[in-house]
Amino acid sequence: MIIQIIDDFSTLRLVDQTAQGTFNISVEKTSGIVLEVRGDVLRFTYPTSENPLHQRTIEIIYSFVTDPVSTSAEDLRTKIEAILDNIPGVQIYLEADNFTDLTTTHPPAANAGKIAIVENSQGVAWLPGSILGTFYSKGWYKSDGLAWVDFNDEIAAELQNILDTKQNFITTPTNGNAAGMDATGQTINSNKKTANILSDGQKAAVNNTAGTPSSLNPFILDDDARLTQGAPLAHAASHEDGASDEINGENLATSTTRTNYTPTATNTGGEFTGIDNKLADKLETVSSDTTLTGDGTSGSPLSVVPVVTTQEHAECYFAGVNTTDTVIATQSTPVKIAGTTSFGLASTDWSMPASNRLQWNGAATIRVRVLATCSHEKGGGSNDEEIRYYVAKSGVVIAKSKSISRIIKNAFNTTAPKCISDISTGEYFEVFAENTTDNKDFRVTDFHLEAIQIL
Repeated sequence: MIIQIIDDFSTLRLVDQTAQGTFNISVEKTSGIVLEVRGDVLRFTYPTSENPLHQRTIEIIYSFVTDPVSTSAEDLRTKIEAILDNIPGVQIYLEADNFTDLTTTHPPAANAGKIAIVENSQGVAWLPGSILGTFYSKGWYKSDGLAWVDFNDEIAAELQNILDTKQNFITTPTNGNAAGMDATGQTINSNKKTANILSDGQKAAVNNTAGTPSSLNPFILDDDARLTQGAPLAHAASHEDGASDEINGENLATSTTRTNYTPTATNTGGEFTGIDNKLADKLETVSSDTTLTGDGTSGSPLSVVPVVTTQEHAECYFAGVNTTDTVIATQSTPVKIAGTTSFGLASTDWSMPASNRLQWNGAATIRVRVLATCSHEKGGGSNDEEIRYYVAKSGVVIAKSKSISRIIKNAFNTTAPKCISDISTGEYFEVFAENTTDNKDFRVTDFHLEAIQIL
């Protein structure tokens, strides 16, 4: 099948040229032509020349058409439409099922100036698309190149008529007793109606910070059951210890000037902890030195008595008779007393990492009394010898601890160097001795070193 469209002045001829022959169809140009696609079929609808009110429809299966060649009924429609567009005076009408179908199938930008017929309405009838609603009526539409414009203005006119009627009803009463009908059909006084109109500010207040009013978020009115209880009842008891709404006092914020303690946080819990820490410091200071006693009566004087507390302490000693000589290489040069010692009673932070050594490992610096007792005998030679003993801290002799003893051959003698000294973590005490007479060796046969904290 070959389709030809021939411009014959006032009419068009649609020529169906087949093997059986050729026949013509006359169509008045100004009458309008509608091209529709129905599946594989192109529907060609036009008014008859004899009676424009009568329409004739020809349906052509696109695959039967050999010229123009097309791949689908829509492709055939497009090609025939292009031919008609080039013929002056021809009016092509587009067709769509509804407005959505119209805008999707025939974009307004590609069909500027064309007219379309929409067969079915869509949307809510009282909310037209012209005022951003969803309703688009069936009927005629024309593309202005930007959108399809509704030719059917009866809906917009009717809506405007309704709005005009209600506006006049509300704002222009004929007299003080003028009456009208509200939206439910009830007679109302127009003056009262005007007074009840919300102001712009009241309308804006409807959408508040608590959300948008709806069936799930309604207003609370004066007669709401939740408001019938009146003023809140006294409820202090509910916040008491163990009650239904007990308040955790530690979480209460505080604001005050503190002069005697430092809070650990800006709430009551932090305040009490700060006070407790301060009391603990004070009580520790008092208990370290004295205790307060009285007869328990009001106004009775307090007396101060010493308090015995645990002191840091340590000791080391020769468990048996020492047989190791202290070697004197140089006269009048102190050296560490030789011999193997045992670690005796001691508090936790003391240790004896070597013989003749008490080491302090506590974090704090403490003050101690150091005392050593040493029994010795003379070594070789016939002369009497003067031996001087010292307490040494971390290898350095403490001069004030000096104790002098003169020894005679084959005779024992005892001496006791001592001092008061501060000691910090990692430091240690030892006993040193020097021979001021000559460089002869001697032997300390018995030895005891102790350190006791002074409180």
